[in-house]
Amino acid sequence: MLLLILLALVASGCGGSSKAAGGSANGGGTDPASVAPPGSALYLSLIVRPQGTTKANVDQLGRTILATNDFPAELERLIAKSSTGTKDLDVARDVEPWLGDRLALALPSFSTKGDGLLIAATTDDDKARAGMARGIPSPADATYRGVDYQHSADGKHAGAVVDHLALYGPEADVKRAIDASQDTSLSETRAYTAAVERLPGDALATGYLDLRNAITTAGAAAGQGAATGLFGSVLGKGVAGIGLGAYADADAIRLEVAVPGTGAIGGGLSGGDAATALQAAPAGAWLGVGLGNIGTSLGHLLDGLSAGGGLGSIGVGALLGQAQQAIGLDVRKDLLAWMGSAHIFVSGTTRETVGGALVVHSTDPAATRRAVNTLATSIPRLMRKNRVARISGPASGFSIALGKTTRATIAVKGDTFIIAIGDAALKQALAVGDRLGDAPAFKASADRLNGARPVLYLDLQQVADLVASLGGTKAQGAVDVLRRFTQLAAGGKADGDVSRATIVAGVNVK
Repeated sequence: MLLLILLALVASGCGGSSKAAGGSANGGGTDPASVAPPGSALYLSLIVRPQGTTKANVDQLGRTILATNDFPAELERLIAKSSTGTKDLDVARDVEPWLGDRLALALPSFSTKGDGLLIAATTDDDKARAGMARGIPSPADATYRGVDYQHSADGKHAGAVVDHLALYGPEADVKRAIDASQDTSLSETRAYTAAVERLPGDALATGYLDLRNAITTAGAAAGQGAATGLFGSVLGKGVAGIGLGAYADADAIRLEVAVPGTGAIGGGLSGGDAATALQAAPAGAWLGVGLGNIGTSLGHLLDGLSAGGGLGSIGVGALLGQAQQAIGLDVRKDLLAWMGSAHIFVSGTTRETVGGALVVHSTDPAATRRAVNTLATSIPRLMRKNRVARISGPASGFSIALGKTTRATIAVKGDTFIIAIGDAALKQALAVGDRLGDAPAFKASADRLNGARPVLYLDLQQVADLVASLGGTKAQGAVDVLRRFTQLAAGGKADGDVSRATIVAGVNVK
């Protein structure tokens, strides 16, 4: 519900100017993070009424993406059509008259049910209180730490105004925000400031993600120890959270990510071998992913999963043991040890031509050939023999029939190891021809990354062709949306003790 309200506020804000209306005016000078609870797992803050070039870019991108000449009205229509929980709160009547220039959403925890807390700058505190009361079922008055507020009997809805900031959400979250305003808020925590203050200026929206909270929640099923070990090993030292910034360029939507700290995540974002590997993908690929030292990275992941002890580490050890018994190879010594940089690509825009491959540079071609030969012997024992066939020629290895017309191939050629789905993808992986790094569309996407080298590339125009081929007239709506974009690219770079990443989606502005 609160996310829909937030989107409606953005739509209303893009259409006009701030409406200061009285002595308690705040056009957005108070930072909503100053009342956000310090342990917030996710925090998002938006500029409701952008100005100047940013506003012009937002309007132009909105008109293109939503295919309309009235972007705010169309966005509000879509929100109203999909909303079932905001009928008691009319945004135009109850919110827009007092809304300032900034609003935010704070989520206490990824493991907590509920919408979280909406924080909005006010231009009139009294109108804000009255407007929020209309969204609270049978509101009752209460006071907490000297702050008057209103709440529903079940505690699921509450509203208050603190320091010209309107608070709306579950009663427990509103109380946490009041605590933050008087004690310590998110804006005063080291992890938040270290992440958000490293973002470029002029962001349309900023955010903060508590990675420890996210990893711990996601790993709860495997045990606290396993989640903590994974966090420390994979993300690296000093990494607590990440800063996010969204920007509206003239012909693209851009997301900037700042990750303070050092470790494995920094190497992943900084491009390096991964960026070079991606450029070697076939020029016709519509998806490309560059990977750095894949053997080392996967080894770090296994270390992280094993570091926590308990059932998690036992499970990892058991799986590795079972894999060695089944295929006759030690995953770490016989496979990961020789895997260097790699790229993944997918190409083809019809059911008959679509396919892809993982292409890995081998640091020990002899060890790679031994591994492929061992797999060629062990794989037939695990499945029907008539589905597995040896191959020879430019590359040696074996193929596995996946259906009547498609097969997977595991092969080695020189210092290159390949796992390909489809014969066309295998030929592309083996061919010496035009590379993705030389393709004009790839170069145009790379130029938008502000100096970062791309490690991810997605041609949305080719994806539209594939969706149209597979879905026919039923997929026309999705195809039309995809046609409004050009290419998506992502890359990163190291900047002292901060790893930076940039993700850009080009918009087909005409």
